[in-house]
Amino acid sequence: MLFDPLRYARKTGVLLSPGFFFAALAPSAYALLMEHYGISGTLLVSVILTLFITAISVVLWYRHCGCMK
Repeated sequence: MLFDPLRYARKTGVLLSPGFFFAALAPSAYALLMEHYGISGTLLVSVILTLFITAISVVLWYRHCGCMK
């Protein structure tokens, strides 16, 4: 058991809040990027963010499975 059943809803809300915040912020952020940098610049930012998130995911996966020794 990860969380006490009595506190599960609060813990879940705390963990999900940043995701909801950034999901709500994304359309405005991309609109500003499109306005200032155009399609190519916005696509470049998206690629960089994707590579960054992928790298973090790989590092976390390796740490979790014990492959990094």
